[in-house]
Amino acid sequence: MAVYDLEKALADPTTLDSVGDVFTQIGVVQAEVGGACFVGEGIVISTSTEENDPDGPDDLGPTMLARWSLADRSFVWRSQLDQPAGDVVPFAGDFLALYDHPRLYDGATGDLIAAWPDLPTGHAEGPIVSARSFSGPRRVAVDEIRRRFAVTDGERTTVVHLG
Repeated sequence: MAVYDLEKALADPTTLDSVGDVFTQIGVVQAEVGGACFVGEGIVISTSTEENDPDGPDDLGPTMLARWSLADRSFVWRSQLDQPAGDVVPFAGDFLALYDHPRLYDGATGDLIAAWPDLPTGHAEGPIVSARSFSGPRRVAVDEIRRRFAVTDGERTTVVHLG
């Protein structure tokens, strides 16, 4: 995963020849990135259950969740999870983690706000789910303005409204 400054890239396309001028996982993330999304002025990153790279950094290993500050180029917070977060989707300054079931996390602190274990979302550890129908992020639609999201199992759709 690499993040580039779009204005710089439009002015000088050769900036895209590097490994990322705003963020790159090289030297920061030890495990495979399972999901990522922009939340405010930062990037929320989740990692898969992939084993540690023994020669990699210690900053962000398997089954972790973190927020990277684009301005400071450092982690705002990091959290070790009991299960993968999987793909992550922005939600009105916070974000949803979609592995197994939706979980809403505070975008500023990484604290768990709410979980819906009765709404299965599959066991995709990231956005690439290949031929598995109704798995992972393909099952969820977000309406940030009305603070709600919908989850489908392929036969029924459940809409969750947040106050």
